[in-house]
Amino acid sequence: MESYQWPGNVRELKNIIEFLVVSTSVPFITPRDLLEHIRDKWNLEIPQEIFRD
Repeated sequence: MESYQWPGNVRELKNIIEFLVVSTSVPFITPRDLLEHIRDKWNLEIPQEIFRD
């Protein structure tokens, strides 16, 4: 998360964290849970096994 520039500063970071806590039903957050625009800017290599449901 340190590599993302956070154009909205601390407010954007806070909102993203709140969104992730509310929207995930598992005890941990994976790259799959991140919003698409953040994943795209990070250019993450997400292993395929993460996408299994």
